[in-house]
Amino acid sequence: MKTSTLIIFLSCFYSFAQAQDYAIINDKDGFVNVRKDANAKSEIIGKLYDKDIFSYDSESETNSKWVRIYKQRGNDNSLDGYVYDDRIFPISKFRNLHTKKRGINICSITNDSITVTVQLSKFNPRNHKISFEGDQTHVDGKIIWGTDDETPKVKVSCVKVVIKDKVIDIPYNAFDDLYEPNYRNFDVYLGKNNTIYIEMNNSDGAGAYTIIWIIKDGKYVGRYIDNSMV
Repeated sequence: MKTSTLIIFLSCFYSFAQAQDYAIINDKDGFVNVRKDANAKSEIIGKLYDKDIFSYDSESETNSKWVRIYKQRGNDNSLDGYVYDDRIFPISKFRNLHTKKRGINICSITNDSITVTVQLSKFNPRNHKISFEGDQTHVDGKIIWGTDDETPKVKVSCVKVVIKDKVIDIPYNAFDDLYEPNYRNFDVYLGKNNTIYIEMNNSDGAGAYTIIWIIKDGKYVGRYIDNSMV
């Protein structure tokens, strides 16, 4: 793929439906109950905790006290239910770092003290073992995100976070399975308690997914991936 083709590909492949809305809990107890139905007497089917990220239905009826949430935890272990609407806080309401510096295969979001950089590169299938199982693509024996039954074209090759000149170590396995990235849907939010959320909505069309990397107290603490498209 020539460089000019790569640029066009990056700017055009975001064709799936509007991205999910994501939130954390807003409760002094550090957790909320998730109920099967939208009423206080309904069965409790799980809990959400301070560390959890989940998607929610932002188009719920405005006169309802309940919001439908979805927490992806694997194919057979996901949480889908209802919580009080005042118990969630949308990540998008945190301060958003808007300043972007975009190159051919690199994009940085920055302010006076924080710089987040995501770099991508062309995927060369000759350097990897590719297999297909059902509608899932495997690269080097690992399930990947961004495409269903197609060979990926572009991969995330580096994620770098610098806070006040300190480089935060982002492990390779935090992004080595992420493909078809989209700089147009790349945001950094400054959350509460020294937490940073790095969000990208990526896709080749069919394999839409959201990745959110979490940095807390100057350390990488994990990621949340969602392809439910509720």
